[in-house]
Amino acid sequence: MSIKREPSQLLLEVLATYADADQWVGQTFERIRRIPNTQVGDVGQDFVERLCEETNFRCDFPMKDDGTRLRQNPWDIRIEGTAFELKTASEDVSGSFQFNHIRYHRPYDALLCIGISPSDIFMGAWSKADVTTGKAGTLVSMEKGANASYKLTKRPDQLVPISGFEKLVPGFGEKSRCIAKFIVTTFFLREIIGYPASPPRADRSFLKNWGGVFPVAAHLKLTQKAASNIRRPQEWCSG
Repeated sequence: MSIKREPSQLLLEVLATYADADQWVGQTFERIRRIPNTQVGDVGQDFVERLCEETNFRCDFPMKDDGTRLRQNPWDIRIEGTAFELKTASEDVSGSFQFNHIRYHRPYDALLCIGISPSDIFMGAWSKADVTTGKAGTLVSMEKGANASYKLTKRPDQLVPISGFEKLVPGFGEKSRCIAKFIVTTFFLREIIGYPASPPRADRSFLKNWGGVFPVAAHLKLTQKAASNIRRPQEWCSG
């Protein structure tokens, strides 16, 4: 027994009975949905490069010896001296962005996420400390039983409009330097006066709250005068 009508026509008739729920149809950035998933990251990278050109930010990319860009590297783009891991995602059917394959163990300074909705562009940027401590959001493993690659889910209201790029992105260079000062300070405290190699979780709370007093004095049993000399992270930034 042969099929009386063309199967493709049958499917078209069935599809016509369903309401079109695709929020991308006819929208400004509809084309991003027709680009292969493997190229969405390239779109984001080219877009951020153009943004840097428009805002006069210095940016560069990891390069091979032959002058072409590296496809695999711990960081994706360096803006004003800050190395970013860059992730791009389009809005899914639930209205969220799924930023995939985030690797917090790699040596980069900050995470930059670009979220593309049908008619708007959003962004989020977090320091490496924010990523590793969970302040950037909950990272969910993309592989059961593995800890190499993670997914970060964000709604549009958890990000900022792309117009904030010029103000938000440059600040991470200074914040990274602040963290570096903290690490050096901790090293000398440990080496000179016996600060423990693995301080209690509370001692690292400033990484989550960024600006709280670093409560090391109780562990070091310093005098009140010495404790008063322990500086806040803001002072590390200014000094």
